[in-house]
Amino acid sequence: MRLYAVCKQCRGKIYLRRVVSTRSDLPLSFHLLHQKRGHLDYYTPLDVVAEAGTPATLGGAAIGGLIGLLGGPLGLILGGATGAFLGASSDADEEKRVKNFNSS
Repeated sequence: MRLYAVCKQCRGKIYLRRVVSTRSDLPLSFHLLHQKRGHLDYYTPLDVVAEAGTPATLGGAAIGGLIGLLGGPLGLILGGATGAFLGASSDADEEKRVKNFNSS
């Protein structure tokens, strides 16, 4: 899960380096610097939005398939399917965390 605030000057996304699971884990007020534009401003937890990170389903299938390749064609298929399943499960968990953060 990636957290960001929208720059008050240029409306671009400013990603936070913090890893938190709820808005209450953030300080009451903090400043963020928009690295590309140099804009510095103060924000509150209500300004922060969560979005899902990189999907894991495809990567899980690829890694599982490569590991399964050691077992031959059947290992490739089973490894890829298992990796895709685990990646999809990870993606579903990520979506739940994003939804919970944004609804708090």
